[in-house]
Amino acid sequence: MSDCLRKMLMSDEFNKAITSDKLKAAEQELEDFLRKHPHLKPYQEKIDDILKNAGEKRLEAIAILMAGQVAALQKAWLDLNEVAKALPIP
Repeated sequence: MSDCLRKMLMSDEFNKAITSDKLKAAEQELEDFLRKHPHLKPYQEKIDDILKNAGEKRLEAIAILMAGQVAALQKAWLDLNEVAKALPIP
């Protein structure tokens, strides 16, 4: 697990309600996931880099990353909807 992600998971604001067992399980789950999906490792590294540079604003950085992905999904859905509208209805 990256140092950046470990620091985020160990931060006071994040760790208040999380036990060390849950943290270990989350670390193992991430490692297993990346092992099964190695093509996603560069994305995780990019996320780790962004979080490393976010300092105390890590949670805000995560929210921004998630909002960007939601916007991209919304655009893809709208594009797909336009394609579907153009199809003839049998």
